[in-house]
Amino acid sequence: EAGTPVYGNDEVENNLVLVEKVAYSKGLSPEAISIMLEFAMSLRMGTTLCARVLKCLIPATVVPQEAVVRAVVWLGVGKIPFSTQVLFIKWVLTIFDMIDAKDQLRAVYGFIFSFVTEENLCPFICHLLYLLTRKESVRVFRVRKLLELQSKLGRQPFLLHLLSLYKVFCPELVTLSIPSRMKV
Repeated sequence: EAGTPVYGNDEVENNLVLVEKVAYSKGLSPEAISIMLEFAMSLRMGTTLCARVLKCLIPATVVPQEAVVRAVVWLGVGKIPFSTQVLFIKWVLTIFDMIDAKDQLRAVYGFIFSFVTEENLCPFICHLLYLLTRKESVRVFRVRKLLELQSKLGRQPFLLHLLSLYKVFCPELVTLSIPSRMKV
């Protein structure tokens, strides 16, 4: 890969160790989160450091939603390994309540929904969609896609939970009977 060499690069290693020390002791500022998230998701240093950087993204205060939206867009590039994509979505779910606003994330709801067909990501994408869903997010084509996935994957809890939320907002679109007691 072109760019800065990852292996044998003492400067990168030393700086990353410093970032990790700060992250684990005090947490990272919103600006640092934005910079490091962009650094990780853009794969400027290849895929090796991406997971390591994502694991140390511990916010001290809030997480700028612009940084999260930019990182979500990087998922569409298709170069990020599935394990790293899962790690990123898990990170978003973990820090969800610390994101300073959600309007821009909701604006890319359709883009996020497009990842529901990725088998490894589906449970985590459904969880994120559950948190982002508003009445205006519920559309016939999304219900159809979830029902299609359900027929392929079986009655998975992550699909049932999202479908049940869709049913709350638009009962006329979700004709599926959903168990009244589901394990969360």
